[in-house]
Amino acid sequence: MRNMNNYAKKYFAKFWSKETAYYNEWNIKNPSYGQCAISAIALQEIIGGEIAKIILSEGKSHYFNILDGNVYDLTSDQFEMPVKYDHHEIVSKDYLLSDHRTAKRYKIFYNNLKQEIDKSLAVKDIEHIAIRDPNYVAGSAKKPEVRIFCQTHKRFKPINDTKLYPGQTVYMRWTGGPIVASSTLVSWHSGIFQNKNINHLRGLTVGSKLFGLTDYWTSVVKKNSGYYCVIHLETEKWLQRLLYPSTRSYGSSWVYLDTIRKKIQWLSLDHEPIQQKPKGRSIPASMRFLVLKRDSFTCQYCGRRAPGVELHIDHKIPWSKVREHRMDNLIVACADCNLGKSNREL
Repeated sequence: MRNMNNYAKKYFAKFWSKETAYYNEWNIKNPSYGQCAISAIALQEIIGGEIAKIILSEGKSHYFNILDGNVYDLTSDQFEMPVKYDHHEIVSKDYLLSDHRTAKRYKIFYNNLKQEIDKSLAVKDIEHIAIRDPNYVAGSAKKPEVRIFCQTHKRFKPINDTKLYPGQTVYMRWTGGPIVASSTLVSWHSGIFQNKNINHLRGLTVGSKLFGLTDYWTSVVKKNSGYYCVIHLETEKWLQRLLYPSTRSYGSSWVYLDTIRKKIQWLSLDHEPIQQKPKGRSIPASMRFLVLKRDSFTCQYCGRRAPGVELHIDHKIPWSKVREHRMDNLIVACADCNLGKSNREL
């Protein structure tokens, strides 16, 4: 069983009551008692997946959520003994709500929950997701280097700085993959550049690896004029477990977690969704990240490091011979070394 992190459980528990419980014996000392059906429906509403049902030894029904084959049970702590999830069946929301008592309980519960999780948070309580291109990220196995986040746009301000506040948490998401790191927002600078003059903008990144990244600045100059925002971060750290959003950013590389619903959708799941798992030779995004982190974003053949070079993941024993991805057979290689090695063993 997966443990849904505190974002969902914390806010669901606020609205569990005798009025929403299936059993009249409900009491505040066991708040999740009799709340499984309505909680499973609400969690599906927020993050998707399926609702599952099992019959317990005493003949009672228990409901929970399954996402990509992983069990998430927000109400398992109502039981003294661990729940066994074998031999479950998938049921629908309509099946549960066909019971008029459950429908009434769910309406009370979800209406109260929705008001809470959809209201705008105070600015200081907002968190953010910065979606980073792996080619512009570096670090070591112990610590990421994400001190600077620079965003530009030709027509409008790329980041809404009215939602920024010193001390907010900024999470880093791997492009097309998991959320891998967190950091603390220190300060930010917004402005306009014109006539290809990016000297001031680039000067705001002095001391970071981004400052010397010629390819990035060439792409900014090509915009000729536009808006920019440079965000300074500190206390960067890798997450102990990777997180996988149940939603997407729809093109934006900066996401404002300005409601509890968004925090639940972005920060609750610790398994890799099935649709993100590539088949064949393509290496899953999570495994690719773990290899880069293990090898400190450094080519293991020539020693060059990101973000100065493009990094690949190489199969030491070629893919054509092993036909599987194993951490002990994967290694970080820069584009030149990897393409030069081709399909040979070194």
